[in-house]
Amino acid sequence: MQPSTNGTALSLQQILAAQDQPVAVDVPQWGGPVYIRPLTGAQWAEMEQMNKAEMQGDWRSQLVAWALCDSDGKPMGATVEQLSGCNAMALDLVATEVLKITTPDQQELEKN
Repeated sequence: MQPSTNGTALSLQQILAAQDQPVAVDVPQWGGPVYIRPLTGAQWAEMEQMNKAEMQGDWRSQLVAWALCDSDGKPMGATVEQLSGCNAMALDLVATEVLKITTPDQQELEKN
């Protein structure tokens, strides 16, 4: 990604006011699309701190719970307990999309 060409950098206030745009994901197992948003820095740090036993557990439901939002990007408030009984293929599909929009693309990083 190239830096802005207008010569001015964002202020802290502008950075903190920035809103991630929700992304629609079609989930056939659930009968239609859902909106997701990237994880926050705090959520990503929490995911990285999970121990191996926790990562073998229901981490997909946790990712999806954090990321599900409405079309304006407001969190839905879903919980791991609510989602853990949902279709595993659907959870995997949505969790994969969350990771795609949250983590940097390795190929893009290698270009820079």
